[in-house]
Amino acid sequence: GLALATASSGSKNVLLQGVYRDDSRYAFTVGGVVYLSTTAGSETQTQPSATNDVIQVVGIATHADRIYFNPSPDYLTHV
Repeated sequence: GLALATASSGSKNVLLQGVYRDDSRYAFTVGGVVYLSTTAGSETQTQPSATNDVIQVVGIATHADRIYFNPSPDYLTHV
């Protein structure tokens, strides 16, 4: 899931599937695939490529600052 806020304890809101917008963090190419980033807590449109990096699609960019978040249960490990 995608954490919707930073929290160290207590209840947390998590998006399991749907549209998420973040004007300050995203600058995506519309229509591009979005991957889980190697940087904790981030997404990227650059497929991870270093040895042992996990490659997992987490969604599609629907706008420069929006992602249709629908993480794939499949992933690959780059060799």
